[in-house]
Amino acid sequence: MAKLLLFDTLKGYALRYAWNREKISKRPVLLRYVIPVAAALITTWVVMVPLNFFSMYAPFLAYFGVIFFSACYGGSRSALVASIVSAVCVVVFIRHKHQLHGGGIFSLLIVFFLIQALMITALFAVIEVVQKQSRTSEETFRGIVEKSAEGFLMANQDGVMSYVCLSVQQILGYQPHELLGTPITALIHPDEIKAFNIRFLKILLKDGQSMSFLQRLKNKQGEWQWIEGCVNNMLKNPNIRHIVFNYRNVTERINQTKQQEDFVHMAAHELKTPITALRGYLQLMQLYHLKEGRDKDNEMLDRMNKQTDRLLNLIDEMLNVTRIRAGELLYHFGLFDLNETVRDVVDAFKATATTHHISLVTQPIPPVNGDKDRISQVLTNLIGNAIKYAPDGPDIAVKVTTEGPDVVIKVKDHGIGIPKEQQKKIFDRFYRSESLPKNTYQGLGLGLYIAMDIVKKHHGKMGVESDAGKGAEFWFSLPLNG
Repeated sequence: MAKLLLFDTLKGYALRYAWNREKISKRPVLLRYVIPVAAALITTWVVMVPLNFFSMYAPFLAYFGVIFFSACYGGSRSALVASIVSAVCVVVFIRHKHQLHGGGIFSLLIVFFLIQALMITALFAVIEVVQKQSRTSEETFRGIVEKSAEGFLMANQDGVMSYVCLSVQQILGYQPHELLGTPITALIHPDEIKAFNIRFLKILLKDGQSMSFLQRLKNKQGEWQWIEGCVNNMLKNPNIRHIVFNYRNVTERINQTKQQEDFVHMAAHELKTPITALRGYLQLMQLYHLKEGRDKDNEMLDRMNKQTDRLLNLIDEMLNVTRIRAGELLYHFGLFDLNETVRDVVDAFKATATTHHISLVTQPIPPVNGDKDRISQVLTNLIGNAIKYAPDGPDIAVKVTTEGPDVVIKVKDHGIGIPKEQQKKIFDRFYRSESLPKNTYQGLGLGLYIAMDIVKKHHGKMGVESDAGKGAEFWFSLPLNG
């Protein structure tokens, strides 16, 4: 262990001071050529006088040291100068001492020495090329990161920032050095620190884990900015060993979205009041016309009633979406009979959907903890969609079954179906299938988005199994243990 530690220490020292092309290039050019010559001459004197030629191999070992030292100080060119001067010194000052005893062998050693010296020089030249390429790649990457509109930072496993790129100045107003050593949580809105810590712990649990985030961070002026980005666990990557964040300022986008949602919420509220009043007047007119026996007029009023009902449903959907986005959609949780709730919804559709046959299969299940009205809303949406998108497929099957710790409600139709590539998007807000004929199926694309949110609030899951042209089976699950 101690040997490995010593090796790592020496390697780090060599890379920092010796094999460092940047430091070598800053040293005076004259010294990079004078020092190898001086070192070779001093070594020659040491070999000839104090050591007094005690061995045939001693000069070569000493000159290898000179070459290595010269390469570390001045690079491959210094090593080449040291190699040539060392060879000359051996030939001029030392070779004649070995002419009488093994002169031929010593001459052969000189040749081998020169070859090995040139190989060492070539090796250092290769190291320089590799370092140059590595340095170029690093500078290119750093330039891309520093000039990017997105921010980039690295933190240790405790969430303390160890590197922050220059773009943080445009995003949050800080200089990079002002954030070094600062915990990320120091910038996060107090209401969001707990949720952030939970997500951060999940990131730490798995190497290579990646997760997106949307947080409010405080800028240098003390204002809260919406920051969106991605965090990656790269602690076990030997070249990084950090948690890596890339992020961008999306405050303007969030504010625009909030303004749009506020407008939709206000407009929906303002529209709902007169439409509700209009619906009431239509129902009164129906009663008067019914008493007078004006059946034809009643048919027209009935159609008007259905259109006002549809309009009210659309307004309710828009209001629910704005409440979901603001976290204001109300829930009243409690134990209820799910089979009975499903049966009530199915019976209501049977009374109005005369063109479809709706079957129901249930099995005994214990009471479920949830909001009965919200679950009815989810099921109403699924059955309503099944009727809407299966005009020529009269059979709709509703099934309640248990799967492990969950109860699963399924709604199957024989309609137009959903292509595989679109199935992940259909639960998105305002999404309308691209394969639908234009102006054929009306709607805002909000029903499934609302249904998915309701199911998530009940700690359940929701999905679909379908093929284009072969109908669809939507399902959602609720935990039986509440």
